[in-house]
Amino acid sequence: MRWRPGIRRLTGRRPDSRRAGKRSGYVMLEALAALALSGLVLAAVPLASGILIRSWQSATSGSDRLDTVATGLSVVRRELSAMRRERFASRDAAGAYAFLATPDQLGFVIPDAGAKSERGEYMVMLAARPEKDGNSLVRLMAPFRPDMKNFQAITTDDPVVLMSGPWKYRFYYATQKRDGIEWLDQWLDEQDLPIAVRLEVLDYITGERVFPPLVVPFHVIAEPGCIDEIGGECGT
Repeated sequence: MRWRPGIRRLTGRRPDSRRAGKRSGYVMLEALAALALSGLVLAAVPLASGILIRSWQSATSGSDRLDTVATGLSVVRRELSAMRRERFASRDAAGAYAFLATPDQLGFVIPDAGAKSERGEYMVMLAARPEKDGNSLVRLMAPFRPDMKNFQAITTDDPVVLMSGPWKYRFYYATQKRDGIEWLDQWLDEQDLPIAVRLEVLDYITGERVFPPLVVPFHVIAEPGCIDEIGGECGT
């Protein structure tokens, strides 16, 4: 081929500017998509952390509440296990047992109130007290004297909270029948005592049990008059 002036022979192809532009556009879109995904991830991290923290707090709170119930029931068991068969003063024969039993409160007598209190017997009152979104179970105490006729000496000035939360508390009292044990929601027999007490902790809204019921059998100690006539009248 003869060479002609003004005509330059091509030895390679020029780059296609349209294709390069398309590739640049794709790279830009990929970068924007990556940034968007990164932003979503960063935005989700605080949300996920908040959910985890709330779940942990809920689990911890539930565990703490169960510990509170277990501790309160332990105190109730200890007090009831030490109950004494004392009677209130009365002019006519034997007075009523120092025992008050309703669905939401229980009164009885124990040998003492601990090392930090004056020596001697004490009256104890376990009672449910309403509070916001639930109830508390409190313990009230007062010294017991032989001339007392009821639990009016116990005041509500200095209650000890045994447990508190979104619960209801119910006491039940066992009596022995020929065909078995019957549980009553109150005790009306002033000249006898139940053979056991049951305390149930129920959900404040649903009424379902949140903890296995506490059952404390009473250790019945016969009085002198119940063994022989020399000991005196039974129940005194």
